[in-house]
Amino acid sequence: MLVTLFNWRNPLNRNIIRPMAWLQRLHKIRFELLAVLLLIVGFGVRTGFWLGNLYHIDEFITMLAAVMVAQKGAPILPSGLFYDHGLLFSYISGIFVALVGFTETTARWPSVLVGTLAIPAYYAAARRLFNSRLAGLLAAALITFDGLAIVWSGRARMYMLANFFVLLSLLFLLQNTLHRPSPKGRYLFLIILATTLLSHTVTLLILPPLLLSLLFFTGVYHRTWFLYKRIWLEIIAAAVILGGVMLLVAQGQISSTVSYQDVTATTPAPFGLEFLRGILDPGLNLSRYDSLLDYFKDPDYSWILPFIALAMGVACYRALRRQLQFADIAVLFLALFIALAITEQALLFSSAWQKARYLFITVVPAYWLVGAAGAAYFLSGLSRLAAKLLPWPTAKTWAKTAVPLLGALVLTLWWASDDWSKAFVQGTGDYNTAFKYVRQQLQPGDKIMTIHPAAAYLFAGQSDYYANQVSAKVLHEDNSEDSEDAVVDRYVGGQFVGSVDEFNRVLAREPQLWFVVDDARLYKRYDTFFTQQIFAQMDIAQRSGQIYIFRRTPHPVPVPKDPAAPLDVNFANLIYLQGYSVDLANIGSAGILPVALYWRPAVEMPQVAAMPKVFVQLRDRDNQVVAQADHFFYEGLFTLGEWQTLVKTNEWLRDTAELSLPADLSQGPYHIFVGLYNPQNLERVPVINDASGENAAVIDLPPAN
Repeated sequence: MLVTLFNWRNPLNRNIIRPMAWLQRLHKIRFELLAVLLLIVGFGVRTGFWLGNLYHIDEFITMLAAVMVAQKGAPILPSGLFYDHGLLFSYISGIFVALVGFTETTARWPSVLVGTLAIPAYYAAARRLFNSRLAGLLAAALITFDGLAIVWSGRARMYMLANFFVLLSLLFLLQNTLHRPSPKGRYLFLIILATTLLSHTVTLLILPPLLLSLLFFTGVYHRTWFLYKRIWLEIIAAAVILGGVMLLVAQGQISSTVSYQDVTATTPAPFGLEFLRGILDPGLNLSRYDSLLDYFKDPDYSWILPFIALAMGVACYRALRRQLQFADIAVLFLALFIALAITEQALLFSSAWQKARYLFITVVPAYWLVGAAGAAYFLSGLSRLAAKLLPWPTAKTWAKTAVPLLGALVLTLWWASDDWSKAFVQGTGDYNTAFKYVRQQLQPGDKIMTIHPAAAYLFAGQSDYYANQVSAKVLHEDNSEDSEDAVVDRYVGGQFVGSVDEFNRVLAREPQLWFVVDDARLYKRYDTFFTQQIFAQMDIAQRSGQIYIFRRTPHPVPVPKDPAAPLDVNFANLIYLQGYSVDLANIGSAGILPVALYWRPAVEMPQVAAMPKVFVQLRDRDNQVVAQADHFFYEGLFTLGEWQTLVKTNEWLRDTAELSLPADLSQGPYHIFVGLYNPQNLERVPVINDASGENAAVIDLPPAN
């Protein structure tokens, strides 16, 4: 009786097991249903970042190109530069702008669409290359919750679009050469490849790795596709298409000056190639691998490496046993492509092409595909192991069906937990809101200086001066008036300001000047003296997120490079006041006395709860305070990082204060007392060997005239 009951061949038991067979038939459909669910969730998280108003600084350049496409039919910027970078995205975004008008969200919308379409594209690519729905589902999950994919799918930049077309290029090349050779399919591949190259200039880097990988695997796996009698027509078509694309892209490359400060970076070789440097200086170039390899050492990517190793191990094992399948060739092809792409970028190209974020375009599509194949092997192995360990046929069926799906679900949820939050990040303001504020405040005759001319033109309607001392993107124009080259920014054509003297001349010439810059570039794109001139002669009018909006003071006075008179006052071994400049001749009708103070930050970092505040007091002969100017260094924007920089460079911390003088100056002689105090408890920072009795430095002024 019991034997009969538990015999699975018993018709009664077959009726019980039949639903399991039905589920097994449906498990293939479940993969598609889960892929659709990933598509919906992926669209949601991408939309969340899209609407979060958190911007990459280069987005506004892409937006400007899109607006120019909508207005002119081509990405010809106001400066006259043909903007070839991300040409395809400029046109797609430009169409959206032309249809519904320009807004930041409109310009970003193409990235959301492409980032969402990439999810089923990764599913289809992995499924076809590895003949595995499970691999397809895992590839879709990887791209759905990849933090960078979420971010680039919400930005008005071409990275996700380029990633998408690199994926399609890999798929169609492998499918139509090494899997099922098809002349029509190869022509379609050439069209997709041309589109890929127009999506981002850096996609040119995939050409050599693709060609070398294809030649190698053609020789060892599938030579017959290359024996097609009209293959020469395909070669000619490839040469014509690729030559035309490269000629088009080169127009923007050749016509622009990349860096005004580094003349060797203008165009050292076509498209940044540096073959001789890679051959003659291998030691230096080997160090270039560091930033590229560090990209995959990040926890967001490093966890997939064991699965990639597993996929390669399985493929190599089958090769040794002469049991190679196309899925194994696809794994090895993509792995070789990854290695060649990283090596090429590190050894053969200039530093401008070695940005680690470019790997998201050139390498990540292949990386996720191989990783998905390895993870599918792992989960399939688990299901087979579970089926062997379980004694009941019903449980075996469940194991084969449920274990891969459950494993994929667990892996997806774990992967999503790290980057899910990126969909809910909210910006607090950027160049768009900063320049919108400036536009509201603009008066006739006002001028705008900035490090971001594209954003100024988009949101304020003008950009008059471009200030940048590091890697300034400029053009040289022929100035017929003085027969000299005029240097302007390459986006809008505003006058270039690259030195302190030029900055001071502009301030003296323009009575109403705005200056807009973000906090990082305020310290990284200008030398210390330039930054200090900004704080000395401009006031912070507004702050938008991490963007500072400065406005020219009514009476700007440049801070001298070195002090006019020495001092030696030690404030608790924290900082030293070693000089000052007081120009009594600059007291104008407004009765403002500018005071420049020269500090040397000590080696020790500040041990106070907050950055100390400076007090500057003007006292008469009766020691009465007749004017005072309390302030923080750099108007409260002086950071501990900048403190450390000044310590390392032994540079002056030039600080300025403006004292409003009384109308009656008969109570002299006058003295200026300078000191520091903690703003939280108002305690003064002690002066070592203090001579003032007040923990202050004393500056004696000459008698008033």
